[in-house]
Amino acid sequence: MKFSNQPLFTAMKRLKLNNEQEMVIKNEDRISRLPIKLLHKIFSFLDIKYAVQTSVLSTKWRDIWKSLPTLNFNSNSICECINTSTEDNGEQFMKFVDQVFSHRQDSNIQKLRLFYNKKHDLQRKRVYPWIRASIQCNVQELDIYLLSSSIQVPVCLFSCKSLIVLKLDFGLFQRSIDIPRSSYLPSLKNLHLQSVWFGDEEMTSMLFSSCPILEFLTILDCHFHNMTILLIDCLNLRHLTIGNCSDGSDYDDVVHCKIGIQAPELLSFCCQDHMSRKYIFLLVSLSRVVLDMELEKVFEYLRKNGEELPASKKDEYSQNMISLLREVNSAKALTLSSWLIEQQQHVISKPPALLQGPPLQFHILKYLKLKTWFSRECVCAILKLLTISSKVETLIVEVTKMLVNPTDTREGQDTELSLQCMDHLKFVKIQGFLGGLNGISFLEVLLKKATVLEKMVILFPKDLAHGKKQGLMQLSKKILRFPRASSNVAISFPSTD
Repeated sequence: MKFSNQPLFTAMKRLKLNNEQEMVIKNEDRISRLPIKLLHKIFSFLDIKYAVQTSVLSTKWRDIWKSLPTLNFNSNSICECINTSTEDNGEQFMKFVDQVFSHRQDSNIQKLRLFYNKKHDLQRKRVYPWIRASIQCNVQELDIYLLSSSIQVPVCLFSCKSLIVLKLDFGLFQRSIDIPRSSYLPSLKNLHLQSVWFGDEEMTSMLFSSCPILEFLTILDCHFHNMTILLIDCLNLRHLTIGNCSDGSDYDDVVHCKIGIQAPELLSFCCQDHMSRKYIFLLVSLSRVVLDMELEKVFEYLRKNGEELPASKKDEYSQNMISLLREVNSAKALTLSSWLIEQQQHVISKPPALLQGPPLQFHILKYLKLKTWFSRECVCAILKLLTISSKVETLIVEVTKMLVNPTDTREGQDTELSLQCMDHLKFVKIQGFLGGLNGISFLEVLLKKATVLEKMVILFPKDLAHGKKQGLMQLSKKILRFPRASSNVAISFPSTD
């Protein structure tokens, strides 16, 4: 009897075909099958240089980079392969950006980021066309960091109707910007200005008022030249940050530019500045405030060398800070810096008769964070601040290590520590606690007066010597035996290792 091997042959052929199809599926380029929009999203996280390089991977990818909605030009990646000792990395950067824009398809740009931090200057005639081209392509987000002494920005930027986010940072050079009277940015919601030189009060104020729906405004490391006041008039502004701004003029005496803020919708205000600047708020009801106030540089130098501030300067700081605290007394969350706390024996504890205006009170403050050192004066000032903030529920104290002179942490019982009953305080955290008579006295008073306190967390500094750590462990046992007004309070000393 003859047996046909045809079925077996057919089965083996089918098995071979299935294996080949499985190999094809395994080797298939699944990324290339993704939708173009999703590929654009993936490429948006890459520098444009690497996005261009992907064009060699697939015929489908050959032209994707020409229509990317996000263009990220970073000199650190673009110039990484050139010999910086002999080649002009500025020219290298400009050539690359020129080529990308010259090959770009006619499509909208969602975000353009220009980051250049090399030593060779860029040419204005080469940079301006990039910005104008992005405006013509309805750019929504423009992020510019240019460390170049010859570059400003074209005036057409300030009439871009599509722009939602604008970030300008000129690094060390503090470049001025030409603000036209025709400025109008109807879609701008987020404006970030860093290292910008302002010299015209009217035009600078006009820039802010020309953004009718602006919600976020950041002004950092900027310079106010020959300006007496900067007016920020934004009806929809919600979040304002001002930090490390300087003043200057053509005269010997520096005139500190006042800052006026009219923003009825403002929710948060973060400020890092010196205590000589005056802030004026109009129609503002804040919720969150961070005040990181410092001495002017010349007086900070004197203090670090053990010299006292002149009496006139102390009085100036007192009036300015009292006025500022009154302006933000509607805050529900407040953070104050070491220098402001250090001056509070002249600020908060100053006799009311010597101060202009009504007594300072925080009637609805719920969250209070203080960055300070535990000098006797600072502890007294903190307790007085708690006295005028009777509704506080959370207290955070960061004990800093910054010491100005040997008297800043002096111990003493020359002034009796007092505090009214805190009927709302529920949570306290002390960070960087090192003990000392002032710190221990502060904890004693707080525990005696916080009637509804639920939790107190005390954190010791990291990297303490073994002997110091053992001493603090003994101190923690002593603190646990302190009298308490609240029977429900739990005191803990979490490890920071």
